[in-house]
Amino acid sequence: MHELGDNMNVIINIGLKAKGRKVPIHMVQDALAHVDVDVVDWNVMHHEPEDTFVARLNRADAGKIHTLSCLLDQDCIALYDLDECKGALIGPNVDDWGEFNAEYFRVL
Repeated sequence: MHELGDNMNVIINIGLKAKGRKVPIHMVQDALAHVDVDVVDWNVMHHEPEDTFVARLNRADAGKIHTLSCLLDQDCIALYDLDECKGALIGPNVDDWGEFNAEYFRVL
């Protein structure tokens, strides 16, 4: 699992589709509040094959991102650590997705 510090500055990408159904934006916002991360900014990027919820977070750690992934039925969540300048995938099925690929990552 990607090692994050106690108070990391990251951008996350969450696909707005899980198990063949759409994930409403309010569900993502509720899950972010539940895991207690500080959302600095967010936007929805529209592109194929699915829309992506993109958020800049403060006070995030790998455990919170993993929990967020589970709450939203995501295989994994892509993140970019702005302090370490590197990307990672975090979630229960990360092995199904391979390595972080910056080509597919969306930024604000």
